[in-house]
Amino acid sequence: MKQSDFRITILILCPVTAIYALAFVREVLRFMFVGSADKDDSRAVTLSFVLVSVLFTVVFSIGVIYSIYKFSIGTTMTPDDLKERLAWIETGLGGFMGLIVETLFGKLPPKADTPSG
Repeated sequence: MKQSDFRITILILCPVTAIYALAFVREVLRFMFVGSADKDDSRAVTLSFVLVSVLFTVVFSIGVIYSIYKFSIGTTMTPDDLKERLAWIETGLGGFMGLIVETLFGKLPPKADTPSG
């Protein structure tokens, strides 16, 4: 694999990985002080949501790892095939995150200085 192929492959993986990382950091920062948890924001999720979320995450993670592994052992997959497969996987994961991110983390309140209507 040429260096440009590797760089493009990493760039394909970055957007959705960054969404997960930023969502995690956002939650950690919300509760970084002892006793500052917002009691109104502690909502439970259903078991079906947990299972679907874990299943999606595991399937997408396995897909990425498997694709990189198959490429690294020298199968007939070309660098372009790897990039295409990773792009499809990341697009699917991004769509899933787009569906749940607002529900999990809520909307940002409108700014006070914004005129209404």
